[in-house]
Amino acid sequence: MWKCPVCDQENAATVCPNCGYDRTCDYEQYPTAFAVTTATPTHILRRQWQAKQGPELAELIADWYDAPQAPAAAEHCFRRLAEGGNPAAQWWLGIACAQGRGAEKDEAQALEWFSRSARQGYARAQYQLGLCFQDGAGVDADLRKALDWFRQAAAQGFAPAQRRLEELETQMPDQLFARYQREPDQAKRMEYLKKAAELGYAKAQAELGRCYFLGLGVKNDYAKASEWYRRAAEPPKPPKQTETPQQLFELYQQESDQVKRMEYLKKSAEMGYAQAQAELGDHYRQGQGVEKNNAQAADWYRKAAQQDDAHAQASMARYCSYGQGVKKDEAEAAQWFLRLAQQDTPEARYWLGECYCFGWGVEQNIIQAAEWFRKAAQQGYAEAQYELGECYYFGWGVEEDKPKAVQWYRKAADQGHANAQWWLGHCYANGIGVKQDAVQAAEWYRKAADQGESLAQYSLGECYEKGRGVTKDPIQAAQWYRKAADQGFSYGQYDLGRCYANGIGVKQDAVQAAEWYRKAADQGHKDAQRALADCYENGRGVARDEALAKEWRAKAKNNNG
Repeated sequence: MWKCPVCDQENAATVCPNCGYDRTCDYEQYPTAFAVTTATPTHILRRQWQAKQGPELAELIADWYDAPQAPAAAEHCFRRLAEGGNPAAQWWLGIACAQGRGAEKDEAQALEWFSRSARQGYARAQYQLGLCFQDGAGVDADLRKALDWFRQAAAQGFAPAQRRLEELETQMPDQLFARYQREPDQAKRMEYLKKAAELGYAKAQAELGRCYFLGLGVKNDYAKASEWYRRAAEPPKPPKQTETPQQLFELYQQESDQVKRMEYLKKSAEMGYAQAQAELGDHYRQGQGVEKNNAQAADWYRKAAQQDDAHAQASMARYCSYGQGVKKDEAEAAQWFLRLAQQDTPEARYWLGECYCFGWGVEQNIIQAAEWFRKAAQQGYAEAQYELGECYYFGWGVEEDKPKAVQWYRKAADQGHANAQWWLGHCYANGIGVKQDAVQAAEWYRKAADQGESLAQYSLGECYEKGRGVTKDPIQAAQWYRKAADQGFSYGQYDLGRCYANGIGVKQDAVQAAEWYRKAADQGHKDAQRALADCYENGRGVARDEALAKEWRAKAKNNNG
């Protein structure tokens, strides 16, 4: 076998069947009189071949990103090189099929392209193929095969595969036992052995019993030796059916019970699923479902960021910039920004925009932020489309252009982005960048409200109370105000109080009115503070109290909100 210097394909023939190169007529290799006078130099043949084949891979990738709206952009750009055996092009085409970007989303096709590339030793594809087998994407989940592919990629020094291999092996008892057998450090050896034994691996249990019996690596203890020997001798329990980390994350997304949701999320994160780790970081940052803890948030963000999760890398840049949950470190913030910048995905481009917007790990630059939002938005990333709409609406980093804002809000809204749906409703309600249309406004408010967006619930309540775009219905108005109020939205709380005070859609109830006024007033709602002062002054729903009436009236007077 020889590798053709023109097209790089291996073959055993004298004349390359791929490009027609005759290796006996290369004067650079065979300086005969005949070759010198008749042969075309190899480097010229190679240039001619490349020109005939079209652009290099780097150019094709650029073309793909420059024309993301084309549904078959990846197919058009990469298939020729991929079918010609280029492993990087095969990997890129697999990514496109896996994510549905520039190609029809097809996990089976993605698996096929990853497999072709991986068999040629391409580390990124080997890692991606491992993920497919781990998560059951396009193939039945098989942790053994996942391990094998992670090992092959890790052996080439591919860091994400090395980290994933470490996480998987420390969850599998037979792999822990194998690590015990290989590990020279005695303390680590015993740590692996004990964990494997505790996970029910009979060989490890018997070995641990032997260690306790002979005092090898542990203090001699005949009782413990007997206990581990007994456990090793017991018939093995049938294997428990377990979900993959991805399946657990999907259960978290589907579950309505908050306690169960967090159980699924934590388990998925602990099993090394990057998206779950980043999501758990969000929960600790916001105090949703768990006690707010920035240090814990930073820890989970870091785990996900090390697996190249774009959201987590941006979050680490933010945390290191501000000193949240970690020591303030501009240098580390910059490192996370640079790692994020190396990723060519719509999500990464969106988060680069966020970093430029707020100065996380990079000098703040609103113009650059808008440009990165645009790049991600053009690839169909809904969050970026919404942010680009904001840029055009307020003139952040671009010239203010309300019609363009509406265009980008619509693109994000059509993908179910709740904030974009509210803004699109707001534009229709007020004739901003689009012809005023109360019916369309109410429709978009409803779409966002149905997703639990409190501002949209409040806005839809206004529509029903005033008959804007819908039939006037005070009962529906009060119901939507309540939904917003129950989420702590002060405007919804005030209007629900007003409904109780005046019997709008609910039975008149001065006590309930005062209670909802108080909740809104505590959040600084000026009209609620005045209303609560009136309640105390007149003894409506509360005991009459001139001092408290005066206090709340003063708060309202000094309230510039």
